[in-house]
Amino acid sequence: MTNEVNRKLDTLVVDDEALIRSSLRRTLGKYNIIEAKSGNDAIGQLQDGTLDPDAIISDLLMPNGTGKDLFEWLQANRPELAKKIIFMTGNPGLLQTFSDSIQQGRLIDKPFDVPVLRAAVEKVLSSAEEEEVQEEDGAADATQEGDPSRTPTQENPAVTPGQPLPRIRHKK
Repeated sequence: MTNEVNRKLDTLVVDDEALIRSSLRRTLGKYNIIEAKSGNDAIGQLQDGTLDPDAIISDLLMPNGTGKDLFEWLQANRPELAKKIIFMTGNPGLLQTFSDSIQQGRLIDKPFDVPVLRAAVEKVLSSAEEEEVQEEDGAADATQEGDPSRTPTQENPAVTPGQPLPRIRHKK
């Protein structure tokens, strides 16, 4: 994440059971955990745009706004966050019904397996980081169009006019 190397990544945990939220806080201790008690509580925290979590973990079935309600709100209002959500539920039938709406690997049974949960969070975080790098590359490419230093020369005949130079990214 740009210029925020030492920042603890924010994870929004949405569950009506305090014990589950507490368990997730311990399990995901290396992240900054923000808690919400329902889908509506999470929506309230996300509405003004000041909360921008790196990942969201939400129960599907809760009073006062379900995980599906939260997901639909995210799709309509904060679509960049809809890609960062991981659902969990103790009702496997709900997982089956809802799985068509979201990507595979983002649905976890309760009680959850800690390595599976951690892997799902890491997958969300790495996907978000890849998208950020692609967006940065696109912005950099747009600013370099028309730059005379990027045209073919005797030293670099492989450069085609109007085409950006390939960028190489090193993993951190």
